[in-house]
Amino acid sequence: MDAAIHQSVLGQIPTIAVYDVPPGVRYGLAFYGNRTIASYEQNEIPPFDHLVVAASGAQKELEYRLAGRSVTRVGGFAPQHLDFYVVSGKASGQVKP
Repeated sequence: MDAAIHQSVLGQIPTIAVYDVPPGVRYGLAFYGNRTIASYEQNEIPPFDHLVVAASGAQKELEYRLAGRSVTRVGGFAPQHLDFYVVSGKASGQVKP
C-alpha cells in the first residue's frame, strides 16, 4: 500500500494520517515510509494539508469531523478496503510550515 501512495502524486504530500483503520495499517505506513503517522482517533489531526488513509466509505464521517475543510477522495487500496483522501489545511490552501 505504501508503494501505491508513493507511485502517485500523493507521494508529494509529506503528512499522512489514518482514520478508522486496523492498527497494522498505521504501523506499516510508519515503518515502510520511515515517517510518523498521525491518528484521527488519537486526536492527532494535522492543521495543514495532508493525506488521510481511511476505511472505505469514510468520506461523510471525515467531512463531518473536518467541517469547513475540503475532503477529496483521490484513490484507494481495494485489497485492504482503504480510501485515500486529501484534506485541506484549516485555512484553505494552508500548507505545512
